[in-house]
Amino acid sequence: FTSHDTGNMGGLKFPDRSESAGTTFQVEMNYIVAQMSTGLLIMDQQAAHERILYERYLKQLTQTAGASQQCLFPQHIQLSQADFALVMDIKEELHSLGFVVLEFGKDTVLIQGVPADIQVTNEKALFEGLLEQYKHFKSELTLDKREILARSMAKKSSIKRGTKLNSTEMETIVGQLFSCSQPNYGLSGNKTFIKLGLS
Repeated sequence: FTSHDTGNMGGLKFPDRSESAGTTFQVEMNYIVAQMSTGLLIMDQQAAHERILYERYLKQLTQTAGASQQCLFPQHIQLSQADFALVMDIKEELHSLGFVVLEFGKDTVLIQGVPADIQVTNEKALFEGLLEQYKHFKSELTLDKREILARSMAKKSSIKRGTKLNSTEMETIVGQLFSCSQPNYGLSGNKTFIKLGLS
């Protein structure tokens, strides 16, 4: 894997793809270890993926509408009055992420579409989990709703610790992280990676 943005990597130099074949692996299905010319890179896979998704979703929310995939079976969700009001308040931002949410009677919404880049088995659980995450961040952070929504979506849809990844997926995460504007830190302020020098 080759990084196009070495400015944020603290001088890390990655080998060419031909040299790096077979040098990326997982430890405890939590960490990605990648060989470099100057040592090893040890990456927290969940923190790294959250950072990647956060920046992607924030860009979608501020620039373009995200692609949506139609739900095979649209889901009705009955909400509390407060949650319904919240959904109506962030409806435009949800659409920018790729959600298609319609009002469907008193305090009820219909989920007709979800973001196309997410593997979804339960649209209702995804949406309700996103709302809970949004409310959690809203109560703890003084950010605007787009940033809170981008954080919430990244937290809900990132790969989790304990997820087995193949070499292509690992290399993709490493490459995408170093294309981020702030690759060094995750959403909680924790480091996304450390460098272990040969010495």
